[in-house]
Amino acid sequence: MTEKLKRVAPALLALAFLVVAWEVLARALKVPQFIVPLPSAVFQEFQAKWLLLPRHMWFTMAIILAGCLPLYYYRERIIRRFHRPRNGGSGAEKALDGSGPGPVE
Repeated sequence: MTEKLKRVAPALLALAFLVVAWEVLARALKVPQFIVPLPSAVFQEFQAKWLLLPRHMWFTMAIILAGCLPLYYYRERIIRRFHRPRNGGSGAEKALDGSGPGPVE
């Protein structure tokens, strides 16, 4: 085994165990599919609709970027807004004993 495989193997085994346990418990307890779908059902649905994923992925990424770009553009204003003391400062920036620096203007 390579060193990388030795590091990754425990995580892969744990993931496989969790998926198998999920499948077995969901079937044994007869959990309705609309509450907790079986991993096998999720895999079958993924196989049936895998051609739709790229189109929907790009749309989702566009929405995420549209929401994040304003945050990136206005990041300095946002940081100043939430880190600037109000009304000349409340003194919260000072140490509890009063020896710390005063409000930053």
